[in-house]
Amino acid sequence: MYSELPQTLARNADNCPKMAKMLEMARQAGSTPMNRVVHDVRTNRVMISENGASFEQAPAAIASMFTGVSYRDPGLLDPVTAENAEVRSMLSQLIDYYWPELLEHSRIDAALDAMIRSIHHPTSQRTLLRLSTNYERWDRIIESLFDSFEE
Repeated sequence: MYSELPQTLARNADNCPKMAKMLEMARQAGSTPMNRVVHDVRTNRVMISENGASFEQAPAAIASMFTGVSYRDPGLLDPVTAENAEVRSMLSQLIDYYWPELLEHSRIDAALDAMIRSIHHPTSQRTLLRLSTNYERWDRIIESLFDSFEE
């Protein structure tokens, strides 16, 4: 199913107002940063084509506008200070975006528990706090988690 982004933004701007505002400003400035979006309703995956290029997985904030699935910005949640339930929820969101099949792995719950314990370890906290942004912290965490499954 193809969708026009401006129509979807108009209907779903309240789901991610910051992203909707940025895209609307770009459109008003005469650019069309994103031409086509495909939402596969069977898998709930959203693909995007920029200026006629090949389709790629849409950023989570844009996908949420089409699917209605709530998007939580990882930049707003510090994994070092967040509660365990918040960290687990964000990890699940990131896994679902980057490697959805991993959520079905028999060891995922144990791996998430271990990762959360690791985040609270003083050495890990020092390492994470040296990174400039929460985005960088989440990147480091999710890469470490993925590495443990790729070995």
